[in-house]
Amino acid sequence: MNIALPASGLRKAQDSVFSGLVLLGVLINFSGLLSPVLETDGTLYATIAKNMAHSGDWINLTLEGRDWLDKPHLPFWLTALSYKLFGYASFAYKLPALLCWVLGGWYTYRLARFRYSVYVAQLALLMYLAVEHLLISNVDVRAEPYLTGFCIASLYHFYRLYREKSLAHAVWGAFFAGMAVMTKGIFILIIIGSGIVIDALVRGDWKGLFHPRWWLAVALTCVFFLPELYCLYVQFDLHPEKVVFGQTGVSGLRFFFWDSQFGRFTNSGPIKGAGDPFFYLHTLLWAFLPWSVLFYYALYERFKNRKKADDWVLTGGVLFSLLLFSASKFQLPHYLNVLYPMMCILTAQVVAAAEHKRWMIAVQYGISGLLFLAGLLGIYLISISFGWVAFLLVGILAVGAIGLFPPVSITNAVRVSLLASLVMNGVYSLLLYPAIVGYQSGNRVADYVNQQGDIPEISVIPGDAANYALEFYAEKPVRYLTFPVADTAYVFLRPEKATALTAEGYDVRVLERFPHYHISELGVSFINKETRHETLDETLLVRLTR
Repeated sequence: MNIALPASGLRKAQDSVFSGLVLLGVLINFSGLLSPVLETDGTLYATIAKNMAHSGDWINLTLEGRDWLDKPHLPFWLTALSYKLFGYASFAYKLPALLCWVLGGWYTYRLARFRYSVYVAQLALLMYLAVEHLLISNVDVRAEPYLTGFCIASLYHFYRLYREKSLAHAVWGAFFAGMAVMTKGIFILIIIGSGIVIDALVRGDWKGLFHPRWWLAVALTCVFFLPELYCLYVQFDLHPEKVVFGQTGVSGLRFFFWDSQFGRFTNSGPIKGAGDPFFYLHTLLWAFLPWSVLFYYALYERFKNRKKADDWVLTGGVLFSLLLFSASKFQLPHYLNVLYPMMCILTAQVVAAAEHKRWMIAVQYGISGLLFLAGLLGIYLISISFGWVAFLLVGILAVGAIGLFPPVSITNAVRVSLLASLVMNGVYSLLLYPAIVGYQSGNRVADYVNQQGDIPEISVIPGDAANYALEFYAEKPVRYLTFPVADTAYVFLRPEKATALTAEGYDVRVLERFPHYHISELGVSFINKETRHETLDETLLVRLTR
């Protein structure tokens, strides 16, 4: 009895520390709710959802007054519903995505606990909360938080179906798979299912893949994404006269099943890129911070002990997906987001078995120190009025974290790495973005126009990405300008366009000038207040008459 009590008390203390770190991680990730929607993709998606909520048309996706064919409908439906509840605001745009990110954390924990242990599950969740690119995606919100949550949720239930043959898991796995398809496209099913297929092949149980439960899961998945097919058919396939990608006769269904996914992979679709087979190898070094070194070590351990491995679902799924992404001609860092929950579990499992490995502890404390320094550097470069207070606070947090969790175990190393990542990203989310939001000029123009009673509406020229922030935040009608302009128009445009219109005989009177920068693509020269002016463009609000 005397021995059990201290052990029980220690367990409670460890659980309390875990709960506190999880709460802090959620709060820092949710701090993105306080920052503006960032252009280009974020404001573009926010505007499409605003058009949907405002018009009441839940089938046709439109942008700039034209049909828009790129991403599936589900994120726009969820965002439009949020607008109906909370109004047209950054908070309403980001909240559904962040709730899906929470779903991803919950299922990361559940899968790690089911497959390994409570301890591994706790490590995996702490890692999930601190992954650099997930934190970035919760500030610059696009489709990734939705996809991250839906994919790991689907994998969890399909994994349970694979092991237990429960029909309930077939239904839930198919439901979340259908949601993932209606977020990104049919290609995502390969990411969800590849690990299970690889594990079955390694085990020599390929016949099990044709068990009726899997046919049921496939059929249900198709049923769950039928709404997307219906919308695409109604908007595009029923109207071959519509001009999309500069041509008529575009099939929404063909785009969904081939051009948007496999077409990008083979570079045969309307949206093209140039691939680099090593792109994701070096992208992971920063995108999966502070766990990237541990992840590469985890892969090494898995292959070194591959004959003892009793499960290839996670390892196979991650490696196959990385190879697939690397072979693609169209590559972007955020494609990796769907893999991070699996990577966290893989890394946590290896880390849990190396509690006192000194080099691992040293590496994590070294990375943590660099992240704390990055936070301090960010405060210095931002040059805010209370910067010295923030600087002192970050310094105290860094010293306090190491003092509270000394470098004696990998568990402490994970805790300190988590805190370092949260502190650095908290600096950028809570201090940097509020300080620079004014350089996303569409926001400032919207504020200006909203306060001017003599400006009934604002006009923009199609094709400028800066329009989307204005269109989202403006409380007055935003029109897309057509020429020739017969009446007086208040127009948001670039200086070179104003010059061109003047040359065409229009009277262009500048009302306001606004500094502009693409703030979702930060550079050191822009962050540094002393050199920021060198990086700025300019936009204008003009009164245009013939």
